[in-house]
Amino acid sequence: MLFLLDEKELTFDTQYQVLYFYRCQVPFHRKMLLMLNKMEQKYPKMSFFCIDTDYFNPVCRRFKVESLPEIVILKNRAQIKRISGVMATNEFNQIFADIYDSETPNGEIK
Repeated sequence: MLFLLDEKELTFDTQYQVLYFYRCQVPFHRKMLLMLNKMEQKYPKMSFFCIDTDYFNPVCRRFKVESLPEIVILKNRAQIKRISGVMATNEFNQIFADIYDSETPNGEIK
């Protein structure tokens, strides 16, 4: 998981990107990091970026971030899913499983 330090680090060199918009002061930030870390380990072909909204306002405007925490999942630079707020772990896991399993019959992201 890459914690953005410069906007140039936000790359689109993989088919999928997971953008996690956060502020450290927002409740449940640590829980979201733990859940995302597990998804990153489970789905290594996805790129995960953590974006602190206090420092990257242009990126927040670009992706129309309106609440925190917020996750935007992109496929080939197009948004396919947006998760606003905190959700149950099972529901969160299912979102990633659905994306992953929809790609190929054997569940591999190309």
